[in-house]
Amino acid sequence: MREGWCDLDLLLDPYFLHFPKRTDEVAWYPGIEARSVNIADPQLNRREPADLIEALAECDAADPWRTHYRLHHAGHPARWIARPAGKFFNMAALNPNAPPLAPQS
Repeated sequence: MREGWCDLDLLLDPYFLHFPKRTDEVAWYPGIEARSVNIADPQLNRREPADLIEALAECDAADPWRTHYRLHHAGHPARWIARPAGKFFNMAALNPNAPPLAPQS
């Protein structure tokens, strides 16, 4: 965090501090989404993922808040949450390669 690579609010955000309820289905295995869709509608005949990357992409599409595998992080729903301006009180990152902070009005 001191190097400017993560946000403290990720640790405090209730979306990221999620504990499953007893009623939540928490088991996951490759192809679970395709199998559940095929059971619900046998005419759909959706194929199971051929490799782990396809399985993780399928899982991310089914539950967008999870981040098992994601090529484009800009599409994650957490990017749409407004963050407070100046939450780090204009502290500069210790990383010398970090871009300078924008001036606050």
